[in-house]
Amino acid sequence: FSVEIAKVGSFPEKGKPRVIWAGVESGSEDVIRLQGKVEDSLKKFNFPGEDREYTPHLTVGRVKGPENIKVLQELLGVKSSVQFGRMLVEDVSIIRSDLKPDGPVYTTLEKILLEVQNGSKKVCK
Repeated sequence: FSVEIAKVGSFPEKGKPRVIWAGVESGSEDVIRLQGKVEDSLKKFNFPGEDREYTPHLTVGRVKGPENIKVLQELLGVKSSVQFGRMLVEDVSIIRSDLKPDGPVYTTLEKILLEVQNGSKKVCK
């Protein structure tokens, strides 16, 4: 399936931003369905599920400290409606994020290719 990447924002929505994201506009239902399948599969291996509602997004970066926070908030406001384009979702990667003093370290634990069935992609078993 494909998704349209549009808009930028930050988590949390109120207060000091910690994560900068690009939103998934069209195709978000497919992403939510895929996220649910991945989370259900991980629960079988004792990975805890999320308590909060999932919001389809791409993480662009993390905000490390309060420097230039006002400039960042203004920039996010000005660029909030930017359109990035479409992308094809072909696989799912399970990635561990370890936050270190020098910044996050990302480790890919598993990569799962999606297969086509009846014209649309689904998670391979």
